[in-house]
Amino acid sequence: MKNILRNILLVGLLFGYVSANNDWPFVCKLSELSAFKDKRYFGVGANRHSPLIIADSKTIQIDKKNKTIKVWTTWLASQEGRDDSIQSTGKYYNYNNFGYRKVMIIIDYGTLRFKKISTIEMNCDGTNITSVEMDDTLKQIVPGSVIERITYEIMKKYNLK
Repeated sequence: MKNILRNILLVGLLFGYVSANNDWPFVCKLSELSAFKDKRYFGVGANRHSPLIIADSKTIQIDKKNKTIKVWTTWLASQEGRDDSIQSTGKYYNYNNFGYRKVMIIIDYGTLRFKKISTIEMNCDGTNITSVEMDDTLKQIVPGSVIERITYEIMKKYNLK
């Protein structure tokens, strides 16, 4: 168990996603996040709703010719993230045990555009709350955004230019 905590917090601390003063920023318990201890996951971003966003290296598909990346990311929720999900969509689904969302993203790193293909809302125990297929429209990556950070972290890890 300590190794799981160490791995998650180490990735978060190294990338500056988790504050050293914050003991446990996630709504899920450590035991509920054990699936993410595998080395296949690496930190790529954060925001106030998700103190750590990780990419799954086993799902990454890189097309260097067309400069695209397709990847599943996992956005681990903070209490604020859970509360906002309950407030915004909790009237349709039970978000009381919401813990994270998995998001399939396609990134065009040549033109700095992206699209979210699918989002799956998950309980801390790994069961689905709901899944949504997203709009197929490429959007511009906003400078300073989480998507920009995700893009550059993946580009850096895989030495993409």
